[in-house]
Amino acid sequence: MIYRVFHHRPGSLGFMFPDQLCFPDDYDQVADVEASDLDEAYALTQTDRYNWIPNPSIFNVQVTEARSSSTGDMFVDEDGRLWQVDFIGWQAMGSVLIPALIVPKKST
Repeated sequence: MIYRVFHHRPGSLGFMFPDQLCFPDDYDQVADVEASDLDEAYALTQTDRYNWIPNPSIFNVQVTEARSSSTGDMFVDEDGRLWQVDFIGWQAMGSVLIPALIVPKKST
C-alpha cells in the first residue's frame, strides 16, 4: 500500500497538542511511502540512523531536509482514510474529502 505522509508545520507543537491541529491547514505534504502497513510506513520515515529521503520505498518527496514522523503527523492511505500518529499507535481520523490529498492507487 502507498501512504501519503504529512508533517505538522514547525512551531505548531503538534507533537504535544495533536488535537489542536487542523488538517490539512497545519500540515505540509512530505512524501509518499510504499509499505505493508502504517507501522512500516512510520518506521521508514524515521531518521534514527539515516536520512530517509533516499530510501527506494519513498518517492514524490516534497522536502529537502527530513525529520522523523512524530505524534500529530498524518498518513493518508490509498482508500482516503486519514491516520494520525498518536502517542502510542494510530488514531483513525475519518476520510479525506479532498481528492488531491489522496495518493493514487498503483496500477497492477
